[in-house]
Amino acid sequence: MKKKVLIVAIVSIALIAQTAFIFGMYIAPSEISDKEKHENMKNGLAVSPWPMYQWDTKHRGRSPYDTSGNSGQKLWNYSTGYWITSQPLIDFSGNIYFGSHDWYFYALNSDGSLKWKVAVGGKVYSTAAMDDNGIIYVPTYDSKKVYAIYASNGTVKWTFSLAEPNKYSSPAISGDGTIYVGCGGDNSNYGYMYAINPDGTQKWRYQAHYVVWSSPAIDDNGNIYFGSSSSNSYEGYVYSLDPSGTKRWEYQVNDDVISSPAIGPNGDIYIGSNDKRFYAFTPDGLKNWSYRAGTNGEPTGYFCYNAPAIGSDGTIYAGNSNGYIYAFYPNGTVKWMK
Repeated sequence: MKKKVLIVAIVSIALIAQTAFIFGMYIAPSEISDKEKHENMKNGLAVSPWPMYQWDTKHRGRSPYDTSGNSGQKLWNYSTGYWITSQPLIDFSGNIYFGSHDWYFYALNSDGSLKWKVAVGGKVYSTAAMDDNGIIYVPTYDSKKVYAIYASNGTVKWTFSLAEPNKYSSPAISGDGTIYVGCGGDNSNYGYMYAINPDGTQKWRYQAHYVVWSSPAIDDNGNIYFGSSSSNSYEGYVYSLDPSGTKRWEYQVNDDVISSPAIGPNGDIYIGSNDKRFYAFTPDGLKNWSYRAGTNGEPTGYFCYNAPAIGSDGTIYAGNSNGYIYAFYPNGTVKWMK
């Protein structure tokens, strides 16, 4: 018997927010510039508080919208053949795109009905990305490929082969259309960050010390940030590469970095690690501060798999395996934990 998995909460909340915006609700802006706020519209993404993984194609992890008025009411659900571990992607028309462990990538209409689905040769763990031409980029695990798919009809434009499987790394897209995605197998001691041209050819690849399950983030200068994780030792790294694939800096931590970075309004980089610490770096790689779980009497735990998010007031939010959600001021002081 096939296991049925339902998309309920995330899609419903996002659609509620989008519908409210279309019918004229004003949502307060943040410190993000007008140019940044409209980038998602240009890329065909929904006018929504969180239309894709880490909010935009550059994975900066901060939203300009106030979502406090969302009720979270369920609108509908859709069943696939197996698990869904990716976050849905929502376009400007309200269509929803996501992958499943049943080896299919799906497109749903805004009412929850199936628009199309396409076989992608393997499980989809990570969240897809869409460019401003309506092309969706989907990494898969078993086939070791990235699929470029037309959002309009589900036709595959091209596939790109990776050296190792993709598990958690979601693609990011730079202003010039370059697609960045990481890879690394479960038992591998190395991984890669790939830069892929919009036509499906390789631009460059960078070999990291260990596997790259972290999703990249891109700053306003086109620099790329991500983490790597060791399968066999207590080590991890945070990296920054320039647009040509040259390493700008790296910072070693004492355990895996599976978490994906977020970029603050001033360019600071925020990322968690399996060493129980949450880190803040300057764009040049200097450590601003770190917070160790358990410092304030709470249970220890790992800032490992989650990606931080940044609110309109600059507050940084991060989850921990100890069951706590943390809110940090930009200077590293704990605002609250719950």
